[in-house]
Amino acid sequence: MAKIFKGRSTDAGGPILSAKFWKNGSILKGRVVRAFQTAQGTCYLIESEAPMTVDGSLVSPVQSGPVMGRKWSVGALKGFQMALDAAEVRDLFAGDLVTITCVGEEDSGKESPLVLFEVEVKRA
Repeated sequence: MAKIFKGRSTDAGGPILSAKFWKNGSILKGRVVRAFQTAQGTCYLIESEAPMTVDGSLVSPVQSGPVMGRKWSVGALKGFQMALDAAEVRDLFAGDLVTITCVGEEDSGKESPLVLFEVEVKRA
């Protein structure tokens, strides 16, 4: 008997938590579902341990009202990649358990500040 697989593009991702979302003390804990490429770089779809509600203006694409869910996309932020590099984890893989914590920001000399992160990755 043939197997049938179905999927919808809207189920494949989650809103991207933009730099505006990340404030000192913001935390995302969950399991990496997959990686994908954007024009800005690699993003990771993370299924959070518990549902979260986020102001729609803090995600990309911007949405009106609050956004609730368990699947969130993270990445393409220089500070996030720097934290992964410091942990000697160049890339995240499906199944990795991650804790991503914003530990502040610093002047980048550009339009937006550099968001600083601390990451912990548990890989089986």
